[in-house]
Amino acid sequence: MKVAKEVKRDDEGADFDSFRDEVLDNYMDKGCYAVYDYNWKTGGVNKQKLIFISCVSDELPIRKKMMYGSSKEQVKAKLDGVAQKAVHVTDADDLTEEALQSVF
Repeated sequence: MKVAKEVKRDDEGADFDSFRDEVLDNYMDKGCYAVYDYNWKTGGVNKQKLIFISCVSDELPIRKKMMYGSSKEQVKAKLDGVAQKAVHVTDADDLTEEALQSVF
């Protein structure tokens, strides 16, 4: 498994919008897996969850889509602390904060 880019929380601009832009601009045309450290508040309580995101564009060749589809669960199983449900992204409209919240 290769880490293409890691953005730490204290980095300037390390928020969901910059993460989303990074994925859409640099990885959607190739396909990728990503893990996002999602933080939110509910009832005045801060919460945090690691969310596994599978980015596989409908425009990718069928073989590449099949490779991502067949390896997703194996990759996710290797990552400790990641939410069991995942977000699957096929285009820009799928990568939203609402999609992240749907994991819970």
